[in-house]
Amino acid sequence: MVTGEPVRVEIVTSKTGADLTRHQVIKIGGNSVLERQVEPPAYMVMLKARIQEAGYKVELDGASGQIGIRPGSAKGELIMVEDCSRSSPGNPIVNLVLPIATLGARPTVASFKKLMATAWENATTVALREVGDTEEVVAMASLPLATLDRDELNFHVERLLLVSTELGGKKRKGRRVKN
Repeated sequence: MVTGEPVRVEIVTSKTGADLTRHQVIKIGGNSVLERQVEPPAYMVMLKARIQEAGYKVELDGASGQIGIRPGSAKGELIMVEDCSRSSPGNPIVNLVLPIATLGARPTVASFKKLMATAWENATTVALREVGDTEEVVAMASLPLATLDRDELNFHVERLLLVSTELGGKKRKGRRVKN
């Protein structure tokens, strides 16, 4: 490293194994300096077992290290499991996130009212988040893992799917790249 130069340190997950072990590469200034394997936290192993016990399929996103819950067919909805910022080792929490739609250029008050009413009726959260240059609408449920059982997991997964159905969730089209 050159003294006085800004240095960028990155930790990139290169792949995630079937046992949820993450293979990470540590880069300094764009150059790989160290590779390591990181064991998954115990709560993620337990969550994976609960997902399978509930009859859902677990899918791994090797690039991000996240796991997803596939409730039905291989082409059905995919609920992503994301770490919650309020999580701690003594009280682990994850968010179950289901993308619903891309927000249009001019959302109406009526569309926001429909989002809020549907979320209220189904005991979930509906939120907006930025993805690249667009904003997407997502349904979300926070899941404390300290006392997680199969019925609780089923409740949240079913509610997220109901919100998606009621809001007319459309599959997002692939992004086109202009030549």
